[in-house]
Amino acid sequence: MNFLPLLIIIALAWCAGAIPSDQIPISHTTKNSNGTCGIVGLPAAVLTNCTDPLKAGIPDLRGNWQGVFKNDTHWERIEQCADRVVITAPANKGLYVIHDFKHADGSVQNGCHDWAGPTLPKCVPVKVAGVFKKNCLDLKPLGVVTAVTRCLNSDGTLSFDWLNKKFVLKRVP
Repeated sequence: MNFLPLLIIIALAWCAGAIPSDQIPISHTTKNSNGTCGIVGLPAAVLTNCTDPLKAGIPDLRGNWQGVFKNDTHWERIEQCADRVVITAPANKGLYVIHDFKHADGSVQNGCHDWAGPTLPKCVPVKVAGVFKKNCLDLKPLGVVTAVTRCLNSDGTLSFDWLNKKFVLKRVP
């Protein structure tokens, strides 16, 4: 069997920066040298060069999203590749979080191990499982109970339920 065509395709993909989801390092919110947590300024996207298609049955939540609840504006970036999800958002006091779920398979092991956004710059650890159910991504601290949901609606908006705030987000550039 001639493997040369396959090797050429692999080499071209590698040169173009194409990387499978599992080969991209997990990203985390920074723990700073002064003992505080949070990222100053919007961090770069994590899954830009990921080549895996979304797994069957997973809704496409990718993009920048924004919406308002009362006087509270919320913006976030959602990246996806295979069943991996990375959510980047402003958190508290101008700091950003990156919550990277290696596999949104319902397990804490493959979930997000990071810092709680609302408490920044204080470093409060969180371990959250992510799981897709129909058109939704459910987030479960310690894998126990759903605390956050993001559901793709038929009109292309995203329902985001977080801490008893119910946002309807729209994709933005």
